[in-house]
Parts: sequence; structure tokens; C-alpha cells
Amino acid sequence: MKRKLAAILALMLLLTATIATPVAASAEERNGGTLIVRASGDPVSFNPSVTADDYLYPIAQNLFNRLVKMDASKNVIPDLAESWEVSDDALTITFHLHEDATWHDGVPVTSKDVKYTFDYIKDNETCYFSSRMADVTSIETPDDYTVVFNMASADVSFIARLGWYATFILPEHIFNNGEAWEDNAASTTNPIGSGSFKFSEFKQGESVTLVANEDYFGGMPNIDKLIFSIIPDDQTAVQALINGEIDVLESVPS
Repeated sequence: MKRKLAAILALMLLLTATIATPVAASAEERNGGTLIVRASGDPVSFNPSVTADDYLYPIAQNLFNRLVKMDASKNVIPDLAESWEVSDDALTITFHLHEDATWHDGVPVTSKDVKYTFDYIKDNETCYFSSRMADVTSIETPDDYTVVFNMASADVSFIARLGWYATFILPEHIFNNGEAWEDNAASTTNPIGSGSFKFSEFKQGESVTLVANEDYFGGMPNIDKLIFSIIPDDQTAVQALINGEIDVLESVPS
């Protein structure tokens, strides 16, 4: 049994990297097919910038983008922002966005989306990242692909924090309708992101299904479909992996 669990763990580690950072591939290199990942519970919602929802987090990483993200070694790397610079006094942080990023409904992603997202977070204490926006005095958008954060004081950790929980950029044209984020249909039944996969279906207590985004600015993912199979019980999840019902198990119980 120990050997079997060791093999499962090795497979898990190999495949988890694919989930967190889907690998882009050319049409000739794509493997296609479906990857089934164990999820231990239903997402609280499909809005990744309200709460720190562990059940939604791996799904959100494929549906949405942040300005920056973390690699496996916790280094800050580009996401929607392809580059950034910090002023000498560290009070101004300027991000330069990818110019070919689009929302899943085809609308371009612009600096207005970034400003709208973080202005809302700053103004709403119910948002997980709201307190971390206290040092941001204003956000400027000099053009469609440039975002400037003006800081009240220098914070060397701020950029790294933008690559963690509840900092995903949301579409201004979907959410800026006078509703609270929690009440918007895009938070409950029809999430629209800019990530490498698009939302397809949610079956409560069963699964969340995503499909490859052919127009993803980082390149089409290597697989066609990504399914998060909801299995709350750890032992049941291990048996599902052994039976070939899932391909990835995040952790193996002792």
C-alpha cells in the first residue's frame, strides 16, 4: 500500500503543475483530451476577488488572471501585466498590460478593468484584499494598457501580495451595473474571466467543468477540458484515483 501511495503522490506532483499554470502549445504539439482533478468541496461562489475561497482557488487560476502571479518557487512572475516598474521612492508602481488579452466574451481587457477591480476592493470591506489596499491612495490609467498605483508609503511586499488570494481582475463591463459583486450572475452561475479556460458547467456537489480558451493571450492550453470532480471524503478520493476516475489528487491522506 505504501508503494501505491508513493506512486500516487509522484503522479499528483507531476500533474498539479499543469493545473496551476496550464501549458500553452501549438496546434501540432497539443495533446488534447480531458484532465480530471479532485476538488474537496463546492466553491462558495465564482467570484475570486471577494473571499479567500480554497475550493474556488484552483478553478479561478484557470478562469481568471491577476496582474502578477507566483511560480512554484513563490517568485513573482507576469500574468496580465507583462512588465512593471517601481519609482525610486517606491511610491509609484506602474504595470504594463498584455495588449492582446480578452475576456471570454471577446471584449478586450484594459486598464479600466484593473482600476475598477481594485477601486471596488478598496471601497468594500467585505472583500478579502480590502485592508491591503489601505496604502493605495489612487489608481491611474494613462492609457488602455498602463495602470499606475500611487502609494502612501513604500511597501516592498505589495507586488507579491497582488499574486495571491482575491486579487483576480474582473470585467468592468460585466460587474459595474450597480449590483454588489455577490449578487451578479457572473459570481453565481456564469463566470466570465480572461484565463486559459472558459466556464462550461457547474453541477453542485458533483463537478465544475472548464473548456480550453482558444483565444487565450498566453496560447491555447495543452488540454481540451478540465474537470474538477467534487469528492469531499479523502479516502474516497484516493480510491477514485486508484480506479482511474480522477487524474490528479492534491494531497494523499496518511
